[in-house]
Amino acid sequence: MRTVMIALAILSCVLLTSCSSGEHPVSGIDVVSKSQDPIVGIWKGRLENVDAPVPPGPNGAAIQESMLHPTLNLKEDHTFELRVGYPNTGTWSQTGQEILLTMKSIAGVNVDPATAPGVASSPPVVLTVSADNKSISMTGDRTITFTK
Repeated sequence: MRTVMIALAILSCVLLTSCSSGEHPVSGIDVVSKSQDPIVGIWKGRLENVDAPVPPGPNGAAIQESMLHPTLNLKEDHTFELRVGYPNTGTWSQTGQEILLTMKSIAGVNVDPATAPGVASSPPVVLTVSADNKSISMTGDRTITFTK
């Protein structure tokens, strides 16, 4: 029985890796792996034209660094983590060169109306992807530009 389970596990791995991208070996349909999406991954940001004060406390310098150089992790499952001083999480979607971030938690506080009673829904954060997919910009009071 153990030999059968090992053989099935190996066969599963072979089938999964052979179908990760390119043409499906049986159907002939072109299969694109989500990991080939140029948007998915960790983006390093730079906050333009701002001097952030060092927050008080033992982690003040690290928080300041995170505020000036935020990170954006766009995951394959369409969830994200945006660290700008503190972690912010949620889901993301893309239409053309526009990415919408829908916040579920801000600085660790649940802001999802579906799971936090009494919380009003907030509009999504809009990001713009450059034509060459090498940078993502978020414009508001200040501009943050992310690159890989």
